[in-house]
This record gives sequence, structure tokens and C-alpha cells, in this order.
Amino acid sequence: MVRPSGDDMILSYNDAVLRRSDLDILSGPEFLNDRIIEFYFSYLSSSYPSDDIYLVPPSIAFWLQNCSDKETLKGFTEPLNLTAKNLVIFPVNNNNDVTQAEGGSHWSLLVFYRAANVFVHHDSFGGSNREYSRILSSSVGKFVANSDSDINYVEHKSSPQQKNGYDCGLFIIAIARVICSWYASNARVDGEHLWLRNVEDQVTQSTVSKLRKEILDLIMGLMPSRTNMQTVKPNDDQSHKIRRLEITDKSKGFIELLRQLTVCDSVSDTEFKERFRELAAEGDNHVICVVEDSNTGRIIATGSVFIEKKFIRNCGKVGHIEDVVVDASTRGLNLGKKVIEFLTAHAQSMGCYKVILDCSAQNRAFYEKCGFSEKEIQMVKYFG
Repeated sequence: MVRPSGDDMILSYNDAVLRRSDLDILSGPEFLNDRIIEFYFSYLSSSYPSDDIYLVPPSIAFWLQNCSDKETLKGFTEPLNLTAKNLVIFPVNNNNDVTQAEGGSHWSLLVFYRAANVFVHHDSFGGSNREYSRILSSSVGKFVANSDSDINYVEHKSSPQQKNGYDCGLFIIAIARVICSWYASNARVDGEHLWLRNVEDQVTQSTVSKLRKEILDLIMGLMPSRTNMQTVKPNDDQSHKIRRLEITDKSKGFIELLRQLTVCDSVSDTEFKERFRELAAEGDNHVICVVEDSNTGRIIATGSVFIEKKFIRNCGKVGHIEDVVVDASTRGLNLGKKVIEFLTAHAQSMGCYKVILDCSAQNRAFYEKCGFSEKEIQMVKYFG
């Protein structure tokens, strides 16, 4: 019997590849490597799909930071189309030795926000990466800007601080997630303080410490099996991409689709926008996903998950999946399974110890194929 080695590939997610040794890093108090950060950035890109956001892989950020030839840098950045992005998130490493691509001992986060024409640097270790952040912002500034005006540079002095020597990678992942959620919630419209308060309120040493297990559980959930590893491509069918609900989706048949599930009265544009903003303000705690047919521009599947915070199970969390429906004309394309996998993975990434849903008897077999099992009997009381 061949023993698995630490270099065995266990998961390929979009362009990110994870090795068995990465599980060991997440299992213990160790410094996160490039691969884990690239994986989670890729996961965030799938969770917050937007042409406005670019989460830069660590290898690209490292090259941008250390490339000294301006012409080479220009040619390299052009395909990245940075000038078309409103939000660009760079991981910063204190390695300046190009012969040691996996060197360095500290991660921080540099964020470019076009609407405010600003670079913001988040450092969880007393600003120790300030020099490297400045180098990176100077290198990419002219390639992200679409005007001749100077880009402001801000050190977030109240950025949450780590209390050990190894959680810096987790801090940048946690901060990046908060920023993506802030952007998706439309808080940017009146964002006088940008996302800074959100980061200060939501990122702590306690929440970051739990994130290590969240990521490990997410990876284990995405692995098809322990022995038969295969590539996971969440958006394999390019004509049926899954993403979060957007404020323009009402015009794409979202309400009409819900009527195939249950009673859904007429919703005005104003009512839709108001409810959308209320839900978006919940951030990752209430997520509605949709599948859009790129050929027709119509919403053909949807579902939602909200996170319940409890006192039991060490102040645990439970994910509740609701309102899953697939357009009658597209059933048989595994879109329901795609929606369930998206919502389940999100609940898992949020640290939920279980995810639950209600279903009719006729749909029981489908949900069993998705990994669910019958547990309890639901009771319900309607009002009005």
C-alpha cells in the first residue's frame, strides 16, 4: 500500500491547488503559506462574483512587488485589466528575495479602492510590513489608476492586531472577507469611513482563531473523497454561473421564479430595493444566491441561507437553507444541486456545525443525494 505524501494534490479549486501538507498547516498553529491564501481568495471570488473586484493571488502580488523592470511590469499588468476594477485586494509579504518565492515571515493586506482613489494598508503586527506595502503600492499605482491624480495612501492604525506570531495570514483572509461583504452590501454608497469600522468590529483574535478550522472544514467539504481526489470547478458550466443576488435581478425574473415555489405577491421596485438593502446589510449572515442563464439573462435557480447564532455547542452557529427553487424549464441540469452546494459551503465557511432545511416528501430523495438525512419533524404555525 502506497502511503500518501505531503506533496499529494488533494484539491484543485479554480486555479488554486492544495497539497496534503496544507491540511497539516491548518490543523496546527502554523504560518499560512501562499497556497492556502490563494485558495481562500479564489473561494471569496466565487462567493462574491463581481467584475469590480480582483483578489490578487499571492504569487502575482509577490511578482508585482519585486519586479524592478517597469516595461516588464507594464506588459504583465495589462492582461489583469486593473483599471477596470473598483476594488483590488493584494496580499503583502515581507519577502524581497525573488529566489525564495515561498520565503517571508509576515502577511498584511493592501487594498485599492477606486471610488475613493486610495490605498489602505491593514497590518496585524504593528505596521511591520509598511515598507513592503509602500513598495507594492508604488509599483502598481500607475497601473491601477485611470487618471493622473495621485493615489492617497492610508495606514489603518486601528487594524485588528494578532496576539501571536503565526496568525497574520488568517488576519488578511478575515479582513478580505469583511471587505468583500462590505462591498456587496452597497455600504460603499455612503462609505465615509470605507470598510474600516466593519473590520474593527468583526475581526478579532477570537474570530480569526476559529477561521483556521472553518477553512479546514471548507476544504474537507470540497474534497470529493479522501482517496479519489479530483478537480472542483464551481462554475464549470459557463452559461449557468452561480452568484449572489444583485439589486438588478428583479428585472431578470427573480420574483417570477419565486412564484414557482410558493405564494409571492407583487413586489414593487422600491420594495425590492429596500428589502435587498436590508438583507445585504446582514453581510455573510444572510446570503441569497442565484443562477443566471447567460444566454437569456434570466434567473433560473435560487436559494438562500441564513446563519443562526446560538449559545449551545460552544456558542455555535447553524445554517438554515430556505427558498430553493429551479425554473421548471431547466430542471434536470443539476442546478438545484449547484445551489445546495453553494449554500452548504457558505454555511460551512461561516463555522456552522450543521446546516438544516425543510423539504416536501417528494423532494426527500433529492436532498438525500445532496448529503442530507431526515432528522426531526417540523412544526409550524402561520399568522394571518
